[in-house]
Amino acid sequence: MFVNAILWMKEFDGAVPIVRKTNGARAREWALVTAGYRFDAKQGIPEWQTKQFDAALWKEAGNLDRLEAILGEKLPMIRLDAGRWTIDADLVTLGIGSRDPKLLEQLEKADRRRRERRARAPRAAPLRADVAKLSAAELRAWRAKNHARLFFSDVGGYRWIVGPARD
Repeated sequence: MFVNAILWMKEFDGAVPIVRKTNGARAREWALVTAGYRFDAKQGIPEWQTKQFDAALWKEAGNLDRLEAILGEKLPMIRLDAGRWTIDADLVTLGIGSRDPKLLEQLEKADRRRRERRARAPRAAPLRADVAKLSAAELRAWRAKNHARLFFSDVGGYRWIVGPARD
């Protein structure tokens, strides 16, 4: 088993990473881990823990148990913004998580609405800047061309990325 693992890893020797970690980006599941830490109730919630979450999210939750529940319910819509975990209001309105390929389909369906949404909240369309400028027809063609290679990356900046061609 060990030898098989070594041989498999050898295939990636010298390979360039597909995604590079962007400024402090982390997988959204870390928001649940951070909210899950519990300390001595007499001392209250540590300041470092409160700084990890958006003020509006803390206000909505009120305590760590409720915060953890909200994060669990809205996990697909969480993102890290300026070092604080927040919930993307546009994604909540759409009812679609950023990792869901249906988000791309939704953005295709109404070019005018997509442009308005992007003007109000640039992160609502988690695409590379060059792709985000495409019309609905161009986005549909781009998605059709790259469909098998598309994946979403939290660590790569909360955006859709086209992976390498498969052999």
